[in-house]
Amino acid sequence: MQPFAAALMMAGGSGNPLVSFAPILAMLAIMYFLLLRPQQKEARRHQEMLAALKKGDEVVTVGGLYGKILALNEERVSLRVDEGVRVEVERAKIMRVVGRPDLPAGDKAGEKPGEKPAGKAGGKGGEKSGARAAAGS
Repeated sequence: MQPFAAALMMAGGSGNPLVSFAPILAMLAIMYFLLLRPQQKEARRHQEMLAALKKGDEVVTVGGLYGKILALNEERVSLRVDEGVRVEVERAKIMRVVGRPDLPAGDKAGEKPGEKPAGKAGGKGGEKSGARAAAGS
């Protein structure tokens, strides 16, 4: 007899069947709070940002183009990316608004606008830091 089958026979089917589903339910709850809920929250924030777009806003597209909104409708946004260069993009492809304090800029969590990212060493480029400075190399 295989060990798995023997274990099943020894269990005898006694006990509450809901107890055997508890780990699965716990994993589903964890997946909801770690994956689905933050994704829904971000999608809602993005929809609110798209609804609040107005003429004159500076935006960044998903493709990385920076531009100023010249005109917009429900589907498209016309951007001026340079003098004499006008581009039309799908409204949903606007990633974030730049320079409007009333809208979230889409910065990384925990960073404030204008704040340097953590982990970047400040100072002059010629200075040694960390283990290299201690080793004298």
